[in-house]
Amino acid sequence: MKTLKCLFYPSILLLLFNSCSKDNGDSVQSEFPFTFTETHAEEVFINTPLETFFKITSEREVASNVYTLRYEVITGDGFFSDASGNVLATKTEIELSSTSPSFFFTATSIGEKRARVSVTNSSGVEQSLEVVYNVLHNPFSLTFSAPFTETRVKSKIPLTLNVFNEGEDKEIAYESAFFITKGSGSLKIRGSDQNIPTDQFQPITGTKNMELLFNDVGEASIQVTIRDSNGQIKSTTLDFTVNEIDVSYSATIQFNESFLGNENLILFSLSENEGIGGSYDIKYLVNEGNIKIFSNEQQINPGVFVDVPIGAFSWRAIAQESGPVDLSLVLRTESGVELTDRIEFFANENTLDLETSPQDETIFPDESTSISFSFVSSQETEGSYQMSYTVNTGNVSLSYENAPIIENNWFNLPFQNGSIDVLALDSGPVNITILLRDQFGTEINNDVSFEIKNPDFSFIILYEEEADHCNDADCPPIPIALSISPFSDSQSFQLEIKNIAGDYYLTDSEPLDMPQILWFYNAPQNKAQLNILPFLEKMNLGPGNIQLLWVPSMNQNDDFIAVKFTVTNNYGVEKTIDIQIDF
Repeated sequence: MKTLKCLFYPSILLLLFNSCSKDNGDSVQSEFPFTFTETHAEEVFINTPLETFFKITSEREVASNVYTLRYEVITGDGFFSDASGNVLATKTEIELSSTSPSFFFTATSIGEKRARVSVTNSSGVEQSLEVVYNVLHNPFSLTFSAPFTETRVKSKIPLTLNVFNEGEDKEIAYESAFFITKGSGSLKIRGSDQNIPTDQFQPITGTKNMELLFNDVGEASIQVTIRDSNGQIKSTTLDFTVNEIDVSYSATIQFNESFLGNENLILFSLSENEGIGGSYDIKYLVNEGNIKIFSNEQQINPGVFVDVPIGAFSWRAIAQESGPVDLSLVLRTESGVELTDRIEFFANENTLDLETSPQDETIFPDESTSISFSFVSSQETEGSYQMSYTVNTGNVSLSYENAPIIENNWFNLPFQNGSIDVLALDSGPVNITILLRDQFGTEINNDVSFEIKNPDFSFIILYEEEADHCNDADCPPIPIALSISPFSDSQSFQLEIKNIAGDYYLTDSEPLDMPQILWFYNAPQNKAQLNILPFLEKMNLGPGNIQLLWVPSMNQNDDFIAVKFTVTNNYGVEKTIDIQIDF
């Protein structure tokens, strides 16, 4: 405790009892000197009431004596209050009820505070004290720690922050703020994805566990600042050395040899040995060869960095020219460090195997057939193919997928199996060369041969080879049946009749009263009732059966008659049958 003779504190004034002594019966003495002292604790904390003890000591106590107290703050901020927390007004007389009063001084800022306290008795005698307070902040402890000072980019650093109140004022609140003063990074609650905002104060009590990571290589620092509700501020800083993430990287080729158009996988392996969470990209450089490279379905251009994941992944390499292929695969880390691996393989010429066959070995003019084809490529993936044809012999028209195709012009093939439609335009042997090529220019060809023949038919005649002589007008007709059977559709026919011997006429129907006379030879008009048509040397026919009637002449004297029947189809195929009827 410290005794200050310059302290005041208002209270109810002690009434000093003035002894009344009657001298000679009437004289009373009331003015007696007194002393005024105070004591208080050495440590005074901001915004914390500190009890200050005052003492009035008179040389003689007089019951009627009354003491009053007043105060004013000379230096700094503060005030006195009573035991009930009631603030005492400055420069106001307060009557004391005791000669040993105590009051509580509260300072609202730190530093030295001075107050003048005066006590006056009933006789107007006054004593003053100057009370000095050295006001301190309420103490608290701050510890901010990490288990290491060297780390990797984006590696988690465990941090622990402890803030404990070590003063008498247990109502004080605390706030913390974090500042990344060097480098860049982020802060999270340990074991969660909850971010801790930087550069702003948030309430804190006790212990706070966090995780810190830095984004950049180099020197990095984080500062924590603690502010209590009295405005007291404490800060501390942790310094770190941030190294590049230690990675393992390799690139290998799936096959040492490949064919044009075939996928050859570039196999990547990327892992983080120390440090986690980095970002990476890769580019390729073509040292030799002609190559296309794809990531999934996206083509990658040489020299362009592409984001890649950590772990195992692959790119598709498709050689566009035969020969050696030499590639450099460059990995770039987030900090710009580059690691290079190299792959080589050989691209072989592509191979094609083509099979073709005609649907029919023989067809007729105006009929259609097809040429089926199938091919096998050394490409393991679907490529791009084209076909063309050359007609070496024959007269034909070709189409593919219902669209005409022009000789010696390439057309695209969406399938590896299919057929070409062929329309026969004229008879004769046909030879066609079918050519196939892939997108790399590899070619193969096959010849297809078949024959276009004119369509055939059968022709027969049924008749009686013998008959009786008849010179009568009513000679009975002799039936002659012709039958024509085509071997293909769309045939038409012509019939030609030639006389070899005899005198007769031919009609095409019964009864004889109105026959259609087809042909006659030297037959007299002995049947005037008949409508005899002009001589027909040839007549058009369709396929089927034809019924003719042979009617001999009335002056038939020959031993036989002979007739030649010739049938010709519209393709020029001709068949002839001679008949002879003996009498």
